[in-house]
Amino acid sequence: MFKDNVCTSKIVLITMKLFKIFMQLCHIIIPILVVIILSLALYKYIINPNDETRKKLLYRFRNSLIGLLVVFLLPVALNYLFTALKPDEYYLSACWDESDTEVNLLYESNNDLNRITYKVPELDYTVLDNDNTSANTKVLPVAEKIWHQVVNGDFHYNAENTEQIPIKGNLIDCSSYVSWVLYEMGYKDFAGGQHRTRDFMKTDWHKKYGWTEISVAAGEDVTNKVKPGDIVVRTNVAKNGKVGYGHVSIVAAVKDGNVYSYDCGDESLWRNSKGGPQNMTWFMKDDRPGKIIRIS
Repeated sequence: MFKDNVCTSKIVLITMKLFKIFMQLCHIIIPILVVIILSLALYKYIINPNDETRKKLLYRFRNSLIGLLVVFLLPVALNYLFTALKPDEYYLSACWDESDTEVNLLYESNNDLNRITYKVPELDYTVLDNDNTSANTKVLPVAEKIWHQVVNGDFHYNAENTEQIPIKGNLIDCSSYVSWVLYEMGYKDFAGGQHRTRDFMKTDWHKKYGWTEISVAAGEDVTNKVKPGDIVVRTNVAKNGKVGYGHVSIVAAVKDGNVYSYDCGDESLWRNSKGGPQNMTWFMKDDRPGKIIRIS
């Protein structure tokens, strides 16, 4: 459980991000310091060439060379280590690959979520045929039912615990909500440990259940592609193909160019919802790749 939880921790992500920034600063600052130190040692030797100044110059040169090797080789060694680790066994490796984008998204999404106060009034699944979309009446009634349990059940957001499905307590995150909905729809293999966003991304749902999958490119705006009842997942994918963590939600409605979703990615969503889904149009334009999962 720890391996699965650790990379969803904001503390771990931010620590990795800060360490990467520190190493980047070292790559800039240390070579400058080395040049300055060697220049001073060389200057002293030129104006006073003797054994003592020569020894100091050689001493400075040797230590500077060792320092540069450490500074430049340490990130290479760490990248090799995390790349060599299997992401399914050591989730820190996937987390290391995507920590930059994940941390940036934490702040971007929080800023967006703070502005989300919209509500789709009186959602009626029999008349949700708008903006050339049609409602999936198989998904939406269950998604709405679970959503109201969250809204009225004093739930709290927690992405650092793997919830057991169906959820018995009052802790939830985006992927445990979607896992819970699918379980209540009759897909009992979602029982037990929740499917995380990386699982929704990696699984071939067409092969498993015959559902439709629509690939989504990084940064692609899928506002005009999604339909009510679609599951939208977007995660980081490293250059070596490792799938990281991301976000997933269920589309409730598409109205006037906006996408409204049942989304448990932030506690403010259901506390500000007044019972309705929230405007998640920003997520439809997210900078991570992903896919649309359409249950049939």
